[in-house]
Amino acid sequence: MSKTKNNFRGNVINTAEKREQAKSAFSYLNLPKGVKAFSVKEGTRKVTFDIIPYVVTDSRHPDNLINPNIAKVGDLWYKRPFKIHRNIGGEDETVICPKSFGKPCPVCEFQKKQFSDKKADPKSDEMKALYAKPRSLYVLIPIDAEDCDDEVCVWDMSEYLFEDILIEELRDDPDNEIFPSLEEGKSLEVTFKWETLGKNTYPKARKVKFVDREPYGEEILDEVPSLDEIFKVLSYKELESKFNGMDLEDEAGGLRDIDEDEEPPVERKSRRKVREEEPEKEVEKPSRRSRRKEVEPEEEEETLKRAPRSKPVQDKEEDVLGKKNPCPHGFVYGVDNDAHDQCYDCDSFDDCYDQNRAMKK
Repeated sequence: MSKTKNNFRGNVINTAEKREQAKSAFSYLNLPKGVKAFSVKEGTRKVTFDIIPYVVTDSRHPDNLINPNIAKVGDLWYKRPFKIHRNIGGEDETVICPKSFGKPCPVCEFQKKQFSDKKADPKSDEMKALYAKPRSLYVLIPIDAEDCDDEVCVWDMSEYLFEDILIEELRDDPDNEIFPSLEEGKSLEVTFKWETLGKNTYPKARKVKFVDREPYGEEILDEVPSLDEIFKVLSYKELESKFNGMDLEDEAGGLRDIDEDEEPPVERKSRRKVREEEPEKEVEKPSRRSRRKEVEPEEEEETLKRAPRSKPVQDKEEDVLGKKNPCPHGFVYGVDNDAHDQCYDCDSFDDCYDQNRAMKK
């Protein structure tokens, strides 16, 4: 018998699977216990679901920075925008861009310096790979789906593949902006087309139809996770070291405390966490239909305050800078500074970037 111990059996495939998981989108999310991730199964043409609003806890919610009248702490809002960087480090990981939370990002700073020093072409594949890609999280209840049917799920989706077509449909009929409202909301019947880029096949929303549904009771919010609190955000030092392919080690060779210069995060308790700390009761989970309730006329005024209507999206260009938008491309100056390809060949890029940083101080 060989004296050399091997650990091959049961570990080769397992290690490969974990590596793939590290590259997946949900490697940057901490989903609460009992909450599943929703995904559109390959080949699926049509999906119907209800988007459920969540209680905002982040005072720097990206939509609130655009319009201070919405997505305030304590408000109900229907999505949580954020940005990611792909192919970071030796494991080609997908990570959250810290700018999603108003923090500096070493990847974005490196890219900006390359542009300002004229060391790189903004249109080169190398620089395009560093762009932070916009995405959004949604809480939804799928209807007649194979997975997550009638359950609260979290959907992580590219804004280009869903949010853009959603906004187009809302521009055609702004009355449907109430779709996330608990009491007056609509179900979304989304038709997808499948596209291929290289070896990747992905769904892109082609049409969104708004369908009448029964109202939800406010108790559904007890099942909704706080989308502001489920991200895995690396510290500046962690991300910088990963981006540069270095280990965080001190002179003695031991791991260095990566948060030694940072303030500890404020511990928050979501409604879901509070509920989990209570003794569990053997109660049969109600169906999606039974969680809905009829809204009495006298409740309508109060419930509308709990579920604010969104501002028409076409007014987005009237941003925090006032009625005049300096962006030559019609985007939101100081907000969309790295969201479009035109941004990186724009003469106003540096000023727009500086305005973005100033808004987040």
